[in-house]
Parts: sequence; structure tokens; C-alpha cells
Amino acid sequence: MAGNIAFVGLGIPQCIAILSGHRFKQTVSQVLLAGGAFLSFGDALAKSARPPFELPLGALSAILGGLFLFAFLWRKEGALTA
Repeated sequence: MAGNIAFVGLGIPQCIAILSGHRFKQTVSQVLLAGGAFLSFGDALAKSARPPFELPLGALSAILGGLFLFAFLWRKEGALTA
């Protein structure tokens, strides 16, 4: 049921770890807040993107997840050249 929004469970913790450090116990509350904020913002964006229709939240999070994946790979030196 929630396969397309798995970015929230996989990508948001990585973003928080990159931004604030890699200590999991200290970032749990930040991950909870950022995941909820991401889904709330994404839902609002999905509902207002095409006013008579609603864009699926799973599609929007898949697009953002793909962009995050490419940015994460380009961040590492030589990750795409090997």
C-alpha cells in the first residue's frame, strides 16, 4: 500500500543524517518531524498542482526520491564513473 512513499522511510533519515550528523538517537525526533512535514507539504503540493484533479502523492514522492538518489550519487566522488 505504501510502496511508492518509501522515500519517506529511506530518504528522509539520510537527508537528516547528512545535514545534522550521523548519530541516530539524536536525530530520531528530527526524522519524525521532517517525514511528517515532507508528506504534508507533498500532499498540499499534489492537491494544488492541477486544481480540478489531484496528483498522486506516490508519484510526487517517487519523483523527489529519484532526484534525491541522483544528488546523493553525484555527491560521492566517482560513484557514477565506476
